[in-house]
Amino acid sequence: LKLYGNALRVGPDQLFEDVVHDTVAWLEREMQHPEGGFFAAQGAESPDGSDDRTGAYYVWRKTEIKKALTEDEYLLFETLFGLDKPANCEGRWNLHRRESFRSATQRIFLQTDDPRALLLSAKEKLLELRSQRTQPALTRKILAGWNGMAIDGLALCGLYLQQPHWIQLAQQSMDFVREEMMENNRLHASWINGQLGSVGFLDDYAFCLRGLMSLLQAEWREADIQFAIRLADLTLELFQAKNGGFYFAATEGETLIHKPQPSLDDTTESGNAALGCALYDLGQLLGEEKYLDAARGILDWAGSLAAKYPSGHSTMFELASRTESRNHHIVLRGVIDEQWREVVHRGYTPWRRVYRIGYEGMDTLPGYLPRMVSAEMRVAPSAYLVDAEGCSEPIRSLDALQDALQ
Repeated sequence: LKLYGNALRVGPDQLFEDVVHDTVAWLEREMQHPEGGFFAAQGAESPDGSDDRTGAYYVWRKTEIKKALTEDEYLLFETLFGLDKPANCEGRWNLHRRESFRSATQRIFLQTDDPRALLLSAKEKLLELRSQRTQPALTRKILAGWNGMAIDGLALCGLYLQQPHWIQLAQQSMDFVREEMMENNRLHASWINGQLGSVGFLDDYAFCLRGLMSLLQAEWREADIQFAIRLADLTLELFQAKNGGFYFAATEGETLIHKPQPSLDDTTESGNAALGCALYDLGQLLGEEKYLDAARGILDWAGSLAAKYPSGHSTMFELASRTESRNHHIVLRGVIDEQWREVVHRGYTPWRRVYRIGYEGMDTLPGYLPRMVSAEMRVAPSAYLVDAEGCSEPIRSLDALQDALQ
């Protein structure tokens, strides 16, 4: 989600946007716990043994598809998904796009002015047909770190594509983590049917904190900023090593023969690098030096490692970009209209974060924001630009804001 959301900020792409919409729909339809968290995985086989072939739920016979669709729907679907080519999964088709939409529609003659409506209609029909199959078993374990990554993607895509419901899904997941997966002031790695698993590892804290920082950009909530501070302080207390990096397992646990400090990205981002990015964002937002120092400490510790193997340290280089003077964030206050929103979110600007903080019910505020504000100023839009040199005076006109962001 986050990758495709960022790609869409570079420029519009209907395929990428479809990926985001379909992924969110799948998360909500098949993976969400009724109370908000997201389950870990789906199995590959039918739980009732009706079909023991791996992945059978997802593959199709050509005749099934042809029977379910209209002639034009099938013609488009066949061309897009390679049904006119040899089957790719044990005599059946595991559907994936073989051609671009424009190329497919140019090659075939369709009796419609809206071929995209045909594609959406075909997908809806096949989804309904597939729902009649025995669904794969669901792994009902909820993992804190994986929910943190889902929150990160949902919040940013909801913000970029103006989908408030996606932001609500992210908030529901974070509320679940905060209310169900914290015990004795410790985050736990997993939850299943009301039972907590082991205490959390570095990745659990890092990914949840990173999700919180994205969620605060999407919609500021007092509960989220307080939880971010709580997780950040716990991470410093439980995982920080003297060399500047962070251990994978908490220092208060059992004594280990080896205490790993992962710096490399693997199937997921490096916990140290993801934590560093989140700590730097939080420190810059609040003007809190202990978080900024901890983020810089991670970079100092891992710098030589990243230099030796740069391709394995992409997230560490993202952290390095955080420390450049160009990095900044914007705090918006008052009534913000669409023009202001368009200016601050225009284009792909990974060096910029934007927070919209209201005036009511906000106890935890950055220290550089004025506490006493007139009724007139509460209504009028204003922006504060914060970078390594400090915080600007309130910017109260759109032209002035555009000039400041040049």
